[in-house]
Amino acid sequence: MLQQTPAGPLGLLRSRRGFLHLGAVSMVITLGAACAAPAATPTAVPPKPTDVPKPAAAAPTTAPVVATIQNITLRQIGTGVSAINEIRDQAQKDLGFQINMRALSTDENNQIAITQPKQYDIFDGEYFSLPLVIPSGNLQPLDTKKIKEFDKIVGTFVNGKLAPDSKIAQGTAPHKVMFLQAQDSTRFATEPTQWANLIPTQYNADTLGYRPDLIGRKIESWAELFN
Repeated sequence: MLQQTPAGPLGLLRSRRGFLHLGAVSMVITLGAACAAPAATPTAVPPKPTDVPKPAAAAPTTAPVVATIQNITLRQIGTGVSAINEIRDQAQKDLGFQINMRALSTDENNQIAITQPKQYDIFDGEYFSLPLVIPSGNLQPLDTKKIKEFDKIVGTFVNGKLAPDSKIAQGTAPHKVMFLQAQDSTRFATEPTQWANLIPTQYNADTLGYRPDLIGRKIESWAELFN
C-alpha cells in the first residue's frame, strides 16, 4: 500500500528532497577618472568621441542540482515475515534505488501507519489491519490498470472464492477489504474496482482447519490439539 501524498515522484513515494537551484550574478563596476588636459588652441579640433562597448552578460557558472533515482531511498514498514533481506537486495539491484525496511510487530506497524505518515513510503500489512488503517486517510490505493498481471491474482483476494463453488471464509475475508470505492476514498468497495489496497504476496500457515469426515466427531475444544 502506498502512502498518501499530494505530490510525490511517480505517484509512488513522498517527495523528500528539494531542488536547490544556484545562480551566479556578475557585477561590473566601471570606474572613471577625470584627467586635466592643457587648454586647446583655437584651431584645435576636439577629439571624436568613441563608443564604449557595454559589458556582456555573465553566463551562469553553476548548474541546478538534479535529483536522480540513485538519490532516492524508499522507506518500507511491515512485519518481520515480509522483511526479507534477499528480496530487498535484488530489488535494489534491479530498480537502482535504495530500500530501507523496518520489521515491526503487527500493532507497531498499524500504529505507525496511522499516526506517523511521514515516517514511511510503503505500508506492508495484513488484510485484517486494513479496517484500522484505511480510515486514517494516510494511504493511497494502487491503480490496478498499471499492474500488468493483476488479473492473475487468485479469486480468494478478488471475489472471495478460490473456485466457483467455494464458500467465503469467516473473519476479514481479503476480498472484503481489497478494493476502495474510488481513488480518494476511505470506504471499502463491495465488488472489484480499479483501486486496490494491497497486492497479496504471502500465504501464512496460521489458520487451523479440520476434516470432520476423517476425524469422525465434532471439534469443540482447543484441548483436541493435544489429543
